[in-house]
Amino acid sequence: MSRGIYAVRDYKVGFTNVITDYNDDIAVRGFKSALSPDTLMYNNPKDFALFKLGEYDTDTGVIHPCEPILIEEAYNLMPKGEF
Repeated sequence: MSRGIYAVRDYKVGFTNVITDYNDDIAVRGFKSALSPDTLMYNNPKDFALFKLGEYDTDTGVIHPCEPILIEEAYNLMPKGEF
């Protein structure tokens, strides 16, 4: 089975810890759930974005990297009227 490799980019610092997820949609769902009030991402949504960094084959352990691909900007996921 293949899983995507993702990381949140803080445009002021760089990429954060790497995570894996089933696909882009599920990774966006997790990213969106991190946008809760009183968090750094919620209060600075233009500073954060989710990127895909490659694929991970869970059967073989092989990682297939790619150039970072922008999946979603945090400000696009903000509740209406919050940004």
